[in-house]
Amino acid sequence: MGLMTCALGAALILPEMWHFLLPTLLVFAFHHAIAKGALFLSVGLKDHYRSVSFFIIVLGVLVPALSLIGVFGSGIQAKLALKGVLEQDSLPSWLLPSITLSAMATTLLMFRFLSLMWKNKSPTPSALPLSMNLGWAGLVIICGLGPSVLIPELDLPSGLSQWSAYPSLLLVPGLTLIAVYFLGAYPRFQIPAGDIIYPLIKLKEVCTTQLDRLTPHKAVGVEEQATKPSFSLPTLITLNQAEKTIQSYLSAFFGLLTLVLIVSLYALR
Repeated sequence: MGLMTCALGAALILPEMWHFLLPTLLVFAFHHAIAKGALFLSVGLKDHYRSVSFFIIVLGVLVPALSLIGVFGSGIQAKLALKGVLEQDSLPSWLLPSITLSAMATTLLMFRFLSLMWKNKSPTPSALPLSMNLGWAGLVIICGLGPSVLIPELDLPSGLSQWSAYPSLLLVPGLTLIAVYFLGAYPRFQIPAGDIIYPLIKLKEVCTTQLDRLTPHKAVGVEEQATKPSFSLPTLITLNQAEKTIQSYLSAFFGLLTLVLIVSLYALR
């Protein structure tokens, strides 16, 4: 979604490139929807793989995961096409490098998804209906083959359509996985269970400590009581509820932003 929003922003900067950007955006949206759909359906397979080897499921999950990163299947063609269209002198110079670096966050997200799926697989799996298996397998196949098969007329820049362009796509995800492997050996770089809640707690502790240092000293004769931040289960529940509230507000904000972008693009026609 971030790359598509970036492409829309580029179209607002250079409205004349909208004619070339629209087909690329449609292909990118198609690739993104298929890959995300395959990943969503694969979540339930960790408990229902009695009729299929779990190793086969992992291979199937790798297809949309690597496609979202942009190193396999439809993801390669979509990302190369987007880079080719955005390679304009009138656009900011940091735009293309930022697209390359976005693969780092996607790599971390997919690595986290696959590791959790492997760790939380059921030891006593049940069978999944054939219709659901076929639906998931169909999305995986489409993700691996399309849009190169479904939309073969998509034009790529000559320099990006060669195999020589692929090592640049593999560089950032590869370095990210190497960094995760080495940093994972040190406990100080590991985030405990709770993900975003734990960093919020640490941030609150740091802020509380700094505020205590700025507090004026109490009057003589009054015993100063040191207060330390304590986090009980109700506090964690409150933080979790606050996180959900923030997510709902952000969803509404981005929905409104999308509406504004659509109206703006319509006005530029």
